[in-house]
Amino acid sequence: MLLLTRPTTAGNRPPRDDAPEVLMIRHCARCATLLSLESTTCDVCGGKDLPRVPSTGLGEIRTWTVVDRESPDSCGDPMPSLLAVVALDDGPWICTWLEGEIAVRSDQHVRVQFDHMASGDWYPVFCACGADCNQAFPID
Repeated sequence: MLLLTRPTTAGNRPPRDDAPEVLMIRHCARCATLLSLESTTCDVCGGKDLPRVPSTGLGEIRTWTVVDRESPDSCGDPMPSLLAVVALDDGPWICTWLEGEIAVRSDQHVRVQFDHMASGDWYPVFCACGADCNQAFPID
């Protein structure tokens, strides 16, 4: 188990009102398979009608690695960061960054939060969650 503390880049910036509240994934209209957001074709039936649907934003770390990544303020030495594959509770697996203080193990429960890049685009990152993890993002 590795304990890594990486300050969230979101905490270093002023809050923004346009942050997404829900992680969106793809849903195959033909066979109802849930897919990662990057999917363009259903892996099961080959369908191409893949509308976006809300995810719970909850998952479990399947694998991870430590990599050097540019510091959030772009003015320092690269920081050790965690790149992980997260199996969403909804089914799809996604490649993502882990942020905050995480005691990393392959079954660690995580939840999504959103950070933004210098371009202003938002992207999902995951942080550890405790006993209240199931209450993170209710779906209507």
